[in-house]
Amino acid sequence: MNDRDLSNFQTILERCDDVIAKLEEINYSHEIWEHNLMVRDSILFSLGQVGELVSHFKTNEYKELFPEIPWRHVKGQRNYIIHQYADMKLETAWKSAVEGVPAIRETLLSNEEIAHKYEIECAYIDPEVAALMEGLGEDLDGMMDAKVAEAEFVNPDERSGENGIPAPSKLYDDGEYDDHH
Repeated sequence: MNDRDLSNFQTILERCDDVIAKLEEINYSHEIWEHNLMVRDSILFSLGQVGELVSHFKTNEYKELFPEIPWRHVKGQRNYIIHQYADMKLETAWKSAVEGVPAIRETLLSNEEIAHKYEIECAYIDPEVAALMEGLGEDLDGMMDAKVAEAEFVNPDERSGENGIPAPSKLYDDGEYDDHH
């Protein structure tokens, strides 16, 4: 297998891991999937990336190696996510995330060469660094919430507030930036 295709399989596995981690984060809650746009879009983004990666194979060997993976459907779902988002059947995408992604992951890892590269890549991630990264998002969210809570905003009617940030000297005028001055 050429290096580019092997790397592509690695990236597909990483995106599959991402989908699975996001599903685990919401405890595979179909209700959260239905009602939380941010969660749904995040999962759909990763699903779309899996489909996009299908078009990045240098050879057609992937079809021969894994004929049980519906490659055309995986790529087609990406097209729906990107181009026909509003018309997409969310139940089909949910099923792809919950059933299809783990099946693709398992199938790819059944290949010794791909599994070996995956194990090597995963071994590079220090468990302490991985644990630190997991908590980083929560820490950053907390820091941002604290900063927003303590921030003082400028009253545009004042020249300068207590926080020292000068207010604009005049209101924005649409005509001021026309090409004809």
